Amino acid sequence: MTQGQELAREYLSAVRASGDLRPYRDALAALDRETLANELNTDAKKLAFWIHVYNAVAQEHLGGAYQAHTGFFRFFPGRLRRLLAEAAPFNATACVVAGQALSLNAIEHGLLRRSRLWWSPWYGRKLRPGVFEQRFRVDRLDPRIHFALNCAAESCPPIRFYEAEHIDAQLDQAVLAYLEGELRVDSARQLLELPGIFYLFQRDFGGRKGILQFLNRYRNFTDPANPPRLRFLPFLRSARLQHFAPETEALRPEKTGISK
Repeated sequence: MTQGQELAREYLSAVRASGDLRPYRDALAALDRETLANELNTDAKKLAFWIHVYNAVAQEHLGGAYQAHTGFFRFFPGRLRRLLAEAAPFNATACVVAGQALSLNAIEHGLLRRSRLWWSPWYGRKLRPGVFEQRFRVDRLDPRIHFALNCAAESCPPIRFYEAEHIDAQLDQAVLAYLEGELRVDSARQLLELPGIFYLFQRDFGGRKGILQFLNRYRNFTDPANPPRLRFLPFLRSARLQHFAPETEALRPEKTGISK
């Protein structure tokens, strides 16, 4: 593990331990951009690095953030006020990496979702992403990131640690663990009730057909000749901090068993 990846992992470990986070923030900001670019030379390394950074920053930045922004938008109509208040902490500068100020949305939608628009998760793409984003974003959007990112909300998956050399197997396990806890199967009514993540990011999974194909990688949930109906459960946005997976659930590549 090289400097940037190790630093991101240590930052997240310090968040879990409720330690002093300032040295990690300062070290991330001071990373040499050329050195970091040379280090993050594969999608696997980018995924491990940015997932750790996002989860660490979200835990630190979002504590009480929803409530803090509510008053600023108090003159807007109710639904719009709520949406703006929810989005504000994700659009605010939350960290600096290699001299680049980044928001949580910049990390998730720009770097990990390859320049998607945060306010249009299904279809929108940026026409002119910035130089930093183009250089440090993933080459291919992997929808499994949605089972690794934790935005401090009730419906988010638990936070885990990832290793670039094993991240493919580890992301598969993160998906499977989340589905086993959140997916509801009603065989009698030929119905699948899916976590809200699938509704928010349908396009990332390839629409409803793509969702069924994605699910069948992990369990034989569906019969291609007779596909079930889909119902999306609400994404619960109530705050939930420090939602780390137990140590006993640490992901190990030898435990996969996922059908490819």
